[in-house]
Amino acid sequence: MGYRWTQDDLDKAKIKMAGSAPIKLPVKIHGPVETIPSKMNEESTITESIYVGIDPDVSLSGFATWHKKTKTLQCYKFDLFDLQQFLLKLDKRFKVMVTIEAGWLEKKKNWHRTEDDNDEKRIAKNEAIAAKVGRNHEVGRQITLFCEKNNIRYLLQKPRGKVTTQDFKKYTKYTSRINQDQRDAAMLVYGL
Repeated sequence: MGYRWTQDDLDKAKIKMAGSAPIKLPVKIHGPVETIPSKMNEESTITESIYVGIDPDVSLSGFATWHKKTKTLQCYKFDLFDLQQFLLKLDKRFKVMVTIEAGWLEKKKNWHRTEDDNDEKRIAKNEAIAAKVGRNHEVGRQITLFCEKNNIRYLLQKPRGKVTTQDFKKYTKYTSRINQDQRDAAMLVYGL
């Protein structure tokens, strides 16, 4: 994120327009004002790598980071907006490589209602599941688009199956309580 100029900054710099009074801009600052970076090219100072795993979900997506240098695994859950903001912050500090669980790449049959279906409860349940899966896939596509627009490296990974809590703790030594989406995200990047 670039520097946000305030009226005080402009006054201090004595910016004048054609020899007239200082420029007056209607500036409203929301949140903390960032300072100008000490070096012109921030990217040249980034040397550490961090791997990010994302299991997209409509409400809260699983999000995990694997810091290669310190061998540290962190697990989070974010809504789409917070996920994007956190990715941008990581991208400023690290060389980021994002792995997104992309269920839409699976070659599988979609559930379709047939003329023989008579069980309304089963039909309603299957329709609800199909709708939720489609919405989760769209969240994943939006995250992919976000990465493309912000020049964040990413790769799409087909789902590899679920891991139980006990197996996850045994494999990663991660002891905090997390949900299935967070475990799936962590398994995308752990140990890279």
